[in-house]
Amino acid sequence: MKAALALLMILGIASAATPRFRDYHTRPGDTGRVISTRLFGDATRWGMIQQYNEDLPDNEDDAIQPGRILRIPHAIAFRRADARITHIARVVESRAREEDAWRRAREGQALQVGGRVSTQAQASAEVTFKDDSMVQMRADSLLIIYGESATRTRNVSRAKLAKGALRSRLGALSGRRLSVEAGGAEAELSSGQAVITTTEDGGSAISQHSGRPAEIKREGQRVQLKPGMGARVRRGKISPPKRLPVAPQWMAATPRQLVAPVETGGTLHGRFERVQGAARYRAEVTLDAEGRMLVTQQEIGADQTLVTIGPLPIGDYYVWIATIDGDGLESPRSQALPLRLLPLRFRAPGETRAATATGETPIPPPQQALIGARMLAPPHTRCGLDPKRLAQTTALSSPGRVEVYCQGDDGALFPRAEVEIVPIEASPSGPVTRGRLNPLTLRIHAPRALPQRLAIRDGAVLRHLTLDAEGGWRLELPVAADAAPRIWRPLVALSPEGVEDRVGRVEFEVIDPPPPPPIPRRPLMEHTGVYDPRLSGVGAPDERGHQAGFGLAPTLGDAPSLRVYLDAAFQLSDASRLHVGLPMGLDEEGLMEGGDGDSARLGLSYSRWQGIAFGVDASMPLTLSGGGGAARIVPRVDLSWQDPAWAARVRQAIWVGQDIGGLFNSVGLIERLLPWGLSVGLEANALLGQNGLSNQTRSLRLGLPISGRGARAGWRLMPSAPLDDPSALTILVQAQLYWGGSSTQP
Repeated sequence: MKAALALLMILGIASAATPRFRDYHTRPGDTGRVISTRLFGDATRWGMIQQYNEDLPDNEDDAIQPGRILRIPHAIAFRRADARITHIARVVESRAREEDAWRRAREGQALQVGGRVSTQAQASAEVTFKDDSMVQMRADSLLIIYGESATRTRNVSRAKLAKGALRSRLGALSGRRLSVEAGGAEAELSSGQAVITTTEDGGSAISQHSGRPAEIKREGQRVQLKPGMGARVRRGKISPPKRLPVAPQWMAATPRQLVAPVETGGTLHGRFERVQGAARYRAEVTLDAEGRMLVTQQEIGADQTLVTIGPLPIGDYYVWIATIDGDGLESPRSQALPLRLLPLRFRAPGETRAATATGETPIPPPQQALIGARMLAPPHTRCGLDPKRLAQTTALSSPGRVEVYCQGDDGALFPRAEVEIVPIEASPSGPVTRGRLNPLTLRIHAPRALPQRLAIRDGAVLRHLTLDAEGGWRLELPVAADAAPRIWRPLVALSPEGVEDRVGRVEFEVIDPPPPPPIPRRPLMEHTGVYDPRLSGVGAPDERGHQAGFGLAPTLGDAPSLRVYLDAAFQLSDASRLHVGLPMGLDEEGLMEGGDGDSARLGLSYSRWQGIAFGVDASMPLTLSGGGGAARIVPRVDLSWQDPAWAARVRQAIWVGQDIGGLFNSVGLIERLLPWGLSVGLEANALLGQNGLSNQTRSLRLGLPISGRGARAGWRLMPSAPLDDPSALTILVQAQLYWGGSSTQP
């Protein structure tokens, strides 16, 4: 007895451990990781699937051939789940019963009782229940999971369609049904397919396509829907069943292959025959021939017979179309129209390989290709921008939106695709100069990535461009002396093999070289025209304009005196100046007459070369009684040097007069210019003549000039004294005004 009981326990355990399976049809792009995530919500369950299926790859990231049927342990797949999301297209959100916030849904996600799934615009989702019953939610739909309930005769998976539409596909397991509440009625569906849609008036439309009859229930009213029949629920009543409209037929001449840019994808085209009594049509695109993996859908007006859906990535698709009548009842889907989008690739300028697809999410058309790119037709196809000139490779040389024409080797024409050819805009940093090698920077702009190697074609020479850290392209461009006011040079992209693709041209404005700058004449260091060996021959900077001065020079010591200076200088030209002066001397006895400094003077200086000036002064003594000094002529040469901080000057003068003569040397021992126009320096003056060297009083003097300079005025202070009699100190105080002048200052 115990042995029999043990045997029954073992058999019972073995029976309980035997799993129930469901079938899974592999899809394009499926890998072990993808399937495990979709079915279990866990990417690491691939090993469990391998246990029940032979000849599967060990690597969970390896691709699996589409269309293969896998045996999936049912209980494990739906452990702790009333349903799962098994396919998603575009934006789908979900919310658990105990949650307030919506979250982005994912494939393989488990759904519990009270869970909600919402599809956004152009989105779709596939929800699979425990019994393999499946619904495809269309765009803008909301589904609520009610879970599974058991009756005396069967188990029923229950859900509510709060809004939108769904297509049901029920498993063939005996005794199992799907109950969907929609628009105030409950549709209990059996095996096969049906479409349930909520309507704007708060009702619903139920279309039973295949399988066992469906039952519509509302407040004690029950209506049976046989396959091919449908009913409306409105204002609390179920209308009598009516026959569904017929499905449209695809026209035989519809092309089955189309071309599209590889990056942006393309548009699917299909033409069908009009159905009598149709209010509108619904077109759907799926990735599989069974119609389960919905990609997108759209509704078409009753007066149209052309389906255009896109953009879609390159690949294989199946297009379905159904008829919808005035009551919102929908026919079964038509036969699938298989369409293939062939890749139209582009080789970018300066590249040797065509671009490849980077993902499944397309960029809105049209695709942009840089001017200079080459369009590569798919295998066994010729394409071009002119239907009369088709080739395997086509150069894109003119900007703008263009239509691409393609034809297969069998002569069949493909629907046209659209491509936008975009130019490369290049602008130089400035004009170029005739007769020079011009270094400049190009700013190059394009809506797509620029080629890595760019150059300017200058006749037979390539001028390569170098990319700097700030994004500019540096270039050295020689320009002929007789170049036109504007020149254009081709901009080319270079492949690693040296193949050139012209991608545009650059316009350069040409200007004449600027005239050579005038030789700057640095102002000489001079004392405006007052020549007085007892004071100084080196003065404040002469700014090459007109100027007038007034000065006082008291002499201290045993024989005090005062000298007054009035002088002026006028600029006659850039090279010549006229000097006039009127000194007056006073001593203890009054006005000094006939002295060495009391002479009205007129002088002229000429400075054509920088740092060198020649001059001549003529002086006539001022007398009150007719006696005194003699007239004299003083030729002189000035040599000067200066930079922004230092200045030095040597003056050589010889004066000749009646019974007099002599040599005067004046040396400025470097003035240093300080801020605010202030300068200080040291001067030495030597005088030989008159009485030879016997008169030592005036033979050698040292001075300390201090001067300041403004925009229109200046001043000078210089104490000086003879070496043999330092007590005979002379202090020169001078003020000057400036105006006019035309020379360019250094």
